[in-house]
Amino acid sequence: MITVTHAMENYLKVIYELIQRNGMARVTDIADRMHVAKATVSQTTDKLVALGCVKKEKSKGVWLTELGKEKAESVQETFHILDCFLTEILGVPKDISRKDACLMEHILNQQTIAKINNYMMRKIALNILIYKVLGKSKGRMGSSKSGVAILSGRFWTIRFTAGRLRLEGGQEKK
Repeated sequence: MITVTHAMENYLKVIYELIQRNGMARVTDIADRMHVAKATVSQTTDKLVALGCVKKEKSKGVWLTELGKEKAESVQETFHILDCFLTEILGVPKDISRKDACLMEHILNQQTIAKINNYMMRKIALNILIYKVLGKSKGRMGSSKSGVAILSGRFWTIRFTAGRLRLEGGQEKK
């Protein structure tokens, strides 16, 4: 039995991106994007046809079945979550984060990806909340502000003093 390998997932992602950009995915375009020979693309797409992920015809190129589209979108979403996490949260340079995210997207468990995504969503929500509660400091780093906010069902006191931000509390909302 053939299973979808990491390399095949990359093919599905490239096919998906080419269709999004050009309206179609030709074997030549896939080979150029993947830096492989057209014969390699032909062999791999034949395997993807057998798995029910793609269909192909010489005149129409390669296109995704519903299953192939679902897999490609899943890989793409995982890549974007990891790339964002690496660049925005960890501060990894973009050229490195893209390579690392591409490697990690195939290895990490979906529960881990979901946890990373949830962490980023909480961080974004918290930043928005801090901005709304404290408002703009208008460049006055010495000014002190504080406010109370609810995030994830918990009360938090947010204090901005002498240019430093502190979160206090986290008591459950009753």
